[in-house]
Amino acid sequence: MAQQVPSTEYLVVKPSANEPGLRDALAELGEVEPVGEDLLLLRPGNGLDAARKRLLDETEGVAWAEPVLLDERNEPHFPTGEVSVRFTRSLSDEELEAFARAHELRLERRNEFVPEQATFTPVDPRRSSLPELVQELTAASEVRSAFANTTSRYRRDA
Repeated sequence: MAQQVPSTEYLVVKPSANEPGLRDALAELGEVEPVGEDLLLLRPGNGLDAARKRLLDETEGVAWAEPVLLDERNEPHFPTGEVSVRFTRSLSDEELEAFARAHELRLERRNEFVPEQATFTPVDPRRSSLPELVQELTAASEVRSAFANTTSRYRRDA
């Protein structure tokens, strides 16, 4: 799996459904631009951790906020809010549900091509940290690997 190191400069923000004043609230914290159809990229002026805490504590219009993840070439990847887990073996539906409950996750779907893999979202994404969650899941004995699902911008090299 490619490296996923949290950025110290940028947050990906997922707005709650139809929050009209959110962009203005984010602009008070720093530079804002859209990333894809439903995510916003925020470069806070006063530190990432403080901005994330303030967003989640004071702004109801934010479904979640996570740092941009950097790969081994320092290229940015934008979290989608989901985590994929590859287990050491294919788990039954009951085992997947028990795993999800134990880690405060919601099972979203199984990977149809890799039976040992499933995708989850945190039950309370405002109170979890994807990098910390990935670390926690990776340490579980039944897990081979875990990683945050991301979307990326690609550019053509000349």
